Amino acid sequence: MNAPIVWIMGSANSGKDVQVQKIVEKYGFTHIDPNAIVDKEIEAKSADGKKFEAIRKDGKEVPLADIVPLVEKQIMGQRGGVKGYLIDGYPHNEAEAKILEERLGPPTMVIALDVQGDTNKKDSKAVLQKYANITMQINAERDAKEVFEDLVPNFETLAKNRGPQISIGR
Repeated sequence: MNAPIVWIMGSANSGKDVQVQKIVEKYGFTHIDPNAIVDKEIEAKSADGKKFEAIRKDGKEVPLADIVPLVEKQIMGQRGGVKGYLIDGYPHNEAEAKILEERLGPPTMVIALDVQGDTNKKDSKAVLQKYANITMQINAERDAKEVFEDLVPNFETLAKNRGPQISIGR
């Protein structure tokens, strides 16, 4: 895949949705939200949706390995003219990072929106260490505009080069 792949990680209160929206609007990246894909399948009452609904009813999270084929289908359906992909909210851990990398390709950049009290940090710590050379860890407890301004230099480079020639700056 020639288009950049960006993983954007952050808890529910990190402002991730706002940053994703700003990136999509300014740079034309395609937003891939695995959780929204699951919701759509459940609503459609597809075979996958029925399976996903049963998993959720048991109080479990749908495994990323079960969602990725649907992500791949979405990506393949949008290949022409794509400027990049934003994988929203994943990976949560090393196993999910491996799944994403094997199935979709390695990330060009990882964005970690940090907020105090994020209980998922311990699971994602290994991911951030593995991809440290392409990870932007950003204090997300600031105004959304300030956070976005931190992202702009690297997205400008991605938009211009359509590839991994970025220099992670803070």
